[in-house]
Amino acid sequence: MKSKYVALPKKRFWKIFFPIVIILLFILGARETTLLSHKYGFDRNHLSQKKEGRPKVLVVTCSYMFGERLAAKRFLDSFARLNIPATEVIIPSIETNGLGYKWHTNLFLKLARKWVKPDLVLCITPLFLPHFEDVPQFSLVTGPDTNPPLRLFLHNHLFLASESHDYITNYALQPWQKLTLEIYPSVGKTDFETPQFKSIFYCGANWDPLRNSDNYRWVYQQLDQQGIITFYGPKEAWHMYQNYRGLIPMDSNKFHTAMRECGIGLCLHSQLHLDSATPTARIFELAAAGSIIICDDHPFVRKHFKDSVLYINHRLGREEILAQIRAHYNWIITNPEKAHQKAQRAHQIFCEHFTLESMIKRIIEAYEKNYTHTN
Repeated sequence: MKSKYVALPKKRFWKIFFPIVIILLFILGARETTLLSHKYGFDRNHLSQKKEGRPKVLVVTCSYMFGERLAAKRFLDSFARLNIPATEVIIPSIETNGLGYKWHTNLFLKLARKWVKPDLVLCITPLFLPHFEDVPQFSLVTGPDTNPPLRLFLHNHLFLASESHDYITNYALQPWQKLTLEIYPSVGKTDFETPQFKSIFYCGANWDPLRNSDNYRWVYQQLDQQGIITFYGPKEAWHMYQNYRGLIPMDSNKFHTAMRECGIGLCLHSQLHLDSATPTARIFELAAAGSIIICDDHPFVRKHFKDSVLYINHRLGREEILAQIRAHYNWIITNPEKAHQKAQRAHQIFCEHFTLESMIKRIIEAYEKNYTHTN
C-alpha cells in the first residue's frame, strides 16, 4: 500500500521551520537573561507611547553585574516617580566574538531598539551598543578607574560620580563628548522613620585590598564575636562568620528593610574611593534608611554630611579601628535620642541634595539642553 505521506516543498518547509527555530532560539536566550522587568511591562503598544514632553529612556546593564543591576532597578523606580517612561534591558554578556557581541546579546539589543524606540540610552556602566548609533548614549561612571575601558569613547555624555574631572585618569574627553559631574549612585527619596538601634549593618563583597586586608578581617571577626554586627553579602565572603545573614535579594526595599532592622550602618570604602574622594552608594543607602552611620574618614562624607555621621580613622591599626567602632556603638546605645538626631540630620542632607530623583532631573536637563532641537 502506498504511503499517504506527501513531502512539503522545500520553500514551504523553510517558511514554516525557520520561524519556529527563531522562536526556540529566543526562548533559550531568554532563559539566561531578563529582557525587561515585568513591573514595567514589555508589550509593543505600551512601550511605543511617549508622554508629552518626556523622553523615553532605555536603561541598559549586564546580567552578571549585581551592583549595576540593582542601580538599574532603582533608576526605573525613580523614573516612574517622575513620570518619565523608562524601560530596562539586561544583556546576558559583554563578551565579544571579535566582530561584536555574541548572537543572543545582539538579539536582545535589536529587539529593544525596535520595540522601545528610545530617545536616549542610559548605561549603568560603559557598554558597547552598536544598534543605537542614532540615539544619544549616556553612561554613568560610578567608580574611579586608572585604566578606563575603551568603551568610554563610544558614549555621547559621561556622568561622573565625582566633583573632579580627575576622576577618570588616563582618559581625554573626545570632541563629540560632554561631561557632567556629581551624578552619584544614589537611591530614591524616602520618609524618615525613627530607627531602633539593634546591630551594626555591614554589607559588601570586599573586592578590594583594603576592605579585605588582614586588619579589616580581624576587625570583622572581633565584632562578630562580640555579637554587635550583622553581615550581608556573597556567601564566599562571609560564610565563616556566625552573624552572617545571607545575600540580600536584588530589591531596594529589602536593602532598606535590612538596614532599618539593624538601625546602625557601617560604611567603608576602597582605597580608590578614598583617594579620589568618591562615595559609593552605601552612604546614600544608609542615610535614606534613617540609620545612624559609622563611616571611615572619607573626604566627600566629611564635606557634605559633616557631624551627622560618626567617623573612624581608618589609617590606624586594627586595635584602634575596633576601639573606635566599639566606642561609637556604645555611645549610640547609651544616647539614643542624640543618635536619632544625627540619623535624622543625615537623612535630611540626603533628601535635600542627593536623592536619585535629583540626579535624574540633571540627566534629563543635559539631554534637553544638548540633544534636542527645541532650544
